[in-house]
Amino acid sequence: MADGTARAGKQADAPAGVPAPTGGAGDPLLEIEGLSKSFGSTRALDRAWLKVMPGRVHGLVGQNGSGKSTLVKVLAGYHDPDPGARIVIDGKEVTHALGGGGSRAYGLHFVHQDLGIVDALSVSENLFIDRFVGEPRAWLRWRAEHAKASELLASFGVRIDPRRKMAELPVAVQAMVVIVRAAERLRVGTPEAGHRGVLVLDEATASLPLAARDQLQSVVRAVVALGHAVLFVSHFPDEVLEWADQVTVLRDGRVVADRATEGMAEEELVELIIGRQMEPHQLSSSLASGEGSPSSMVVTGLQGDEVDDLSFAVRPGEVLGLTGLVGSGFDEVTRILGGAGAARAGEMVLDGRRWNLTAYSPAAARRAGVSLVPHDRHRLGVAPALSVSENISLAILDRYRGLAGRIQHRRLRHEVRRLLEDYDVRPPDPDLPLKSLSGGNQQKVVIAKAMAARPRVLLLDEPTNGVDVGARSEILEKLRDVARAGTAVVCATTDASQLEDLCDRVFVLRRGRLCAELTGDAINEDRIVQETYTSVA
Repeated sequence: MADGTARAGKQADAPAGVPAPTGGAGDPLLEIEGLSKSFGSTRALDRAWLKVMPGRVHGLVGQNGSGKSTLVKVLAGYHDPDPGARIVIDGKEVTHALGGGGSRAYGLHFVHQDLGIVDALSVSENLFIDRFVGEPRAWLRWRAEHAKASELLASFGVRIDPRRKMAELPVAVQAMVVIVRAAERLRVGTPEAGHRGVLVLDEATASLPLAARDQLQSVVRAVVALGHAVLFVSHFPDEVLEWADQVTVLRDGRVVADRATEGMAEEELVELIIGRQMEPHQLSSSLASGEGSPSSMVVTGLQGDEVDDLSFAVRPGEVLGLTGLVGSGFDEVTRILGGAGAARAGEMVLDGRRWNLTAYSPAAARRAGVSLVPHDRHRLGVAPALSVSENISLAILDRYRGLAGRIQHRRLRHEVRRLLEDYDVRPPDPDLPLKSLSGGNQQKVVIAKAMAARPRVLLLDEPTNGVDVGARSEILEKLRDVARAGTAVVCATTDASQLEDLCDRVFVLRRGRLCAELTGDAINEDRIVQETYTSVA
């Protein structure tokens, strides 16, 4: 592998056996002017512009809601821009829709955080999947195909057995395979040899460990050495300054800066992202103490795929907030403690009982007195086709089993009605199909279901995701009531205003480690955002 410490956009030799691109180096490969996109009365992009040069890595940064994702979705053809936008790719003005494969025809290729692989297929099959679709497997000369795959991967410094299933590979290696696939599509994507294109990395590094990002950076260097360009969308200012030659900053849908990264300090970039001067940085002396009262939940040495050696305590009646950038590990904490994620190391002590988190499960979490409200209620939290009563009952059936294992339906139904009233589910009809309720009322049912188990600790992962403003307010007020009644609450969210409204303490994680603890007046939206984007040695 090439050395990953050099800046990705600096010139490097093209991979062996790959033709050099044609065309003038001084013309932008991607040029956007006057790009707006509205959703009803909300304008997600407001006359945004962008110039991405060949042979360079161009960073695109901004807070959640700044318009980054919308811009990428317009380029991918998922959204059509408002009238008046002009998009030029490698000298060709876009005149037809980018959806339905149109973006690839223009030379745009995407690698998203969700890598878009087929786990059950081999590396070779994933690399050449465009050619293999519809081709009978018996007609393929697999030895030759694997040899081609090995040669292509090696040209980008990636050496793995192409016969291995993608599911067997670490996420970092999967990401490198996907980027090599995109680079190959750039090379052969149009009839003209040496066609130049743009590779869009949309938060593709968010969930990767630091060592893997260095490896991935060398693959990106090989792509730009061919004369292609890389549009690098990332939440991490330090990473953008290391990888990119130029950076564009979006705020509230508008471009507020477009600058060379050479000589730019991380603090300067963070201030451009958040739109104000940073406050002096201070850390609490109690960081990662892992100390608490005998009735606290105490977690020590927690390590997962993202979170790294985290220790903390949560007292009864306290609301602890966890936040950070995508891939920082803040949301992995609640998944592991709720039994929905795997830990590599760590221990939890709750009510004097010790739990080895490497041998933990949803059943163990229930026995420990821990309930989880997952971020995706439709996939992970409810059975939409069942009734409201059936969904809530799933968590408490054992409590209402009588002699011979028979369910005491009258008592169970009374409990369900009480929960619907307590959590203000509208309409409070236990027999309605859950899918007939609004998003906000469905989420109230998910929380009622979690609380029906009478947990000592309630874990929340984006608890107001996909609900309207009115339901958000009601849910937050009910969660405050839960804490006041003595339940410890741990809330993982990227919503800084929600953390300000709800929490007694806020932990900010970066690269899997705790970098800031906020209490008292420091729990405000501005400070939370600042700490989220600031790296701490």
